[in-house]
Amino acid sequence: MPLWFPHIPIEAIVKKDEAKIEVTPTVEARTRFERRTDKDFTSSANDNKSEFFSRVRVGAEFKEDGGISGKLEFQGTHDWFWQNSGNGSDELVGFYQGYVSIPTGEGSLKIGRQQLNASSKRLQASSNWGNTSRTYDAIRYGQGAFDVYFAKIGWDATPDSDVRLGGLGYKKGNDQTYIYYKGDDTTGGRVDLWTLHHWSKYSFGGFDIDAEAALQTGRFQGKDQEAWAIHFQADRQIAEKTKFIAELNVASGGSSATKNRSFDSLYPSTHERYGEIDMTGWQNMEQIRLGIEQEVGENSVFQASYSRFWLRDSRDGWYRTSLNRINKRPGGSFIDPTGTSGRTLGDELDLTFITNPDKNTQYGFSVAFFDPGTFVKNLTSNTTKQYWISGWVQKKFRF
Repeated sequence: MPLWFPHIPIEAIVKKDEAKIEVTPTVEARTRFERRTDKDFTSSANDNKSEFFSRVRVGAEFKEDGGISGKLEFQGTHDWFWQNSGNGSDELVGFYQGYVSIPTGEGSLKIGRQQLNASSKRLQASSNWGNTSRTYDAIRYGQGAFDVYFAKIGWDATPDSDVRLGGLGYKKGNDQTYIYYKGDDTTGGRVDLWTLHHWSKYSFGGFDIDAEAALQTGRFQGKDQEAWAIHFQADRQIAEKTKFIAELNVASGGSSATKNRSFDSLYPSTHERYGEIDMTGWQNMEQIRLGIEQEVGENSVFQASYSRFWLRDSRDGWYRTSLNRINKRPGGSFIDPTGTSGRTLGDELDLTFITNPDKNTQYGFSVAFFDPGTFVKNLTSNTTKQYWISGWVQKKFRF
């Protein structure tokens, strides 16, 4: 299908101060190295993998005197990987964003392929950490405290053309409430889910509190959906540049002949939310996390945290960060329908350093260690630990 390009008068580029349309070319580049060992926690199955990711986005933003604005952007990604079974590379080039934003009195209408982030991004986001990232073909309208959108997946590594998404949100002060809809036609049957989500941020007794709760209903592959999830985090400044963090995440799991209780985390931004190693999603899980955040200099921060993970329902699976996918192991998946393998997934230690020398540049380095618990050991008959290392550089240019 041919792409449509807006007509931009040459004088808009040559003489911005005299033009009716101002055009700003943009370039964003990111490079990231990642090394992961024993993802399946089985040393006899050598799945150790190193990857070198690169991503470039090239485009232009425009703004018209009447308030109409927009963006056109293309993205190219490349992934070199090295593993025991063989080396190789993948690449993907295509149309990443192309939208127009139109003022409508007190509101704004945004139409086209766009990043779509709502509320805390825990249920609806563009997941920008992934090398491919994700955009949506959407219509979105915002006015004052209200936000409403309808969308389908636009750009993704494996786009799902059947998914239908919608959201209606209202924000007042430090509280925000959304109703999300997700419809899909999967190989296992039709999915129609409604999720009521509330997010609050406030201060109490010297703590900064971040709390979320979600209730989910509808139909999931022939069963009634009855699921829920909660997040609670309390931060406290214990020194001028030192913050203590305590966090709890829980999401329902399990099913019966007529009901599905495994929470669907929709299309979230997940990296760092449930451990740097990205092995656990907000679905059939329990997590406690304790951490320290230390400012280092003016624009740098060091973070250290410890997490313990459990299954909420021992007969349900250990789900990845999104899209109802269960982690893989040799000969199958990490699920025991009998529930006899236990609930303890394991312990994770995360160490991260991030520095931003200017507003358009970021350098980062993370390392994570995951020590498997009884559930993993019983399914693999192994005690191998998983290690994950990542370092990245990101730069943005506006001309």
